[in-house]
Amino acid sequence: MKITNFGGNITFEPRYFYTPKNEGEVLDILNKHAHGRIRVAASGHSWSDVAKSDDVTIDMRHMNSVEIEEKENGDVYATSGAGCVLQRLLDILHKKTNCTLGTLGVIKRQTISGVVSTGTHGSGRSSISHYMDVIRIAAYGSDGRAKIY
Repeated sequence: MKITNFGGNITFEPRYFYTPKNEGEVLDILNKHAHGRIRVAASGHSWSDVAKSDDVTIDMRHMNSVEIEEKENGDVYATSGAGCVLQRLLDILHKKTNCTLGTLGVIKRQTISGVVSTGTHGSGRSSISHYMDVIRIAAYGSDGRAKIY
């Protein structure tokens, strides 16, 4: 599968391409390719070749859940999957509450993982990563096996 980024300046074709549907599948992929070059490609917004891999590419598009929790004190928390597109999160947040995010970038087709990892921000505000309370990440442990931290 040939992958081209948003700007059209990066194109590559990984040997393996995966679209996991849950954390277990992500861990299986990581363990299967523990000695390979693994990259995650999301909406392709990055202008650099940081996500480029001729070996393994993981696309998180199916991990796009959104859960909204309203606390008794009126605080609202949104939990989303890494592959959730910003516009989807906003649509669900607006449908279920009278809230929005603390800051917004211009591009709404970025995934949450991309928005957080690139420091996406709005005018005069902190980046979206500033508003994160908890982030779950898959990484290799001291035993060489992938796990969720």
